[in-house]
Amino acid sequence: MKKSNIPIVIAIMVTAAFILSACASHKEPPDPIAFQEEISENLAKEVDLVQSTVLNVDHADRVIALLRERDRIISSHVKVVVAYREEMSALNADYDAKRESFDRLLSSYNNQREAAQKEIFGVITAMKKQTTVNEWKVISKYQLKKLHPRQAYPEVKGGV
Repeated sequence: MKKSNIPIVIAIMVTAAFILSACASHKEPPDPIAFQEEISENLAKEVDLVQSTVLNVDHADRVIALLRERDRIISSHVKVVVAYREEMSALNADYDAKRESFDRLLSSYNNQREAAQKEIFGVITAMKKQTTVNEWKVISKYQLKKLHPRQAYPEVKGGV
């Protein structure tokens, strides 16, 4: 081999090594059944946490009811996001799709997203009214750690 080809060969080998190491570190997607079980377990633990953290039993019961309402809103919005992505893909695949069709779809989705966000905000506000500052710190810390939407709802890649 000529001396002038040695740097090229080294560069190719280094590039190959980086590519192989990147492929080796690639994680497989999570098992959907195991993942759903983990989320269900985390939601159950959240209820337990509320019961053990919120000292006023009536307030704890109201917070738990609000958690169920939150979950209903999120589950409903997940369906909206999935439908939006399917409709957007269909429009994108349609060579003859008009700008107005995209605008209508986007506007409809944005209205639904904003309504869901307002509902969630209302639920969070109502939960805070049922808890003390310290109780809420414990609950919200758990929610952020264990129930982040991008982790809890994998069917919506990139989160809700």
